[in-house]
Amino acid sequence: MSAQTLAAGRRFEKRYTLRVALEAPVSLRVGGGASPLGEPIMGHATNVSRHGFYVVVPAGADFAPGQMVSFCLTVPWEWRRDVPFARMSGWARIVRVEVVQMPEGASALGMALAFCRDAILLGSLGAS
Repeated sequence: MSAQTLAAGRRFEKRYTLRVALEAPVSLRVGGGASPLGEPIMGHATNVSRHGFYVVVPAGADFAPGQMVSFCLTVPWEWRRDVPFARMSGWARIVRVEVVQMPEGASALGMALAFCRDAILLGSLGAS
C-alpha cells in the first residue's frame, strides 16, 4: 500500500519524503535579493525532511506564502549523534501559513517552508 493510498482511518499523505519529529530552534529573516534582510524572528521547527521543515513563530509576525526567508536551524545537542550536522542555514520559500493554537492557549503562526538549493550544513558529528 503506497503513502498516497487512502485507507480506512488513515490520513491521505502527499509528502514525497518522511519527516523527522525534530524540535529545534530556528532564526528566520525576510528579504534578500535587492532588499535588505529584516530583523531575525525566532521560532522552533517541529519536523524536518529533505525538502523542508515546519516552523512555529510568534503570532503577529508578518509572513506570507511565496516569501523567501533566510533561516538558521540549530540541531539540539541530544540529536547530534544521530544527525550529521550541528546547524543548517540557507534560503527557504514559505509554502503555507496558518494560525495554530499553542498548548498554553496562545496563538502562533505555523509555516511550511521548502528548502532552496543553497542550504548549507555546518558542523559535523566529530565537532566538539
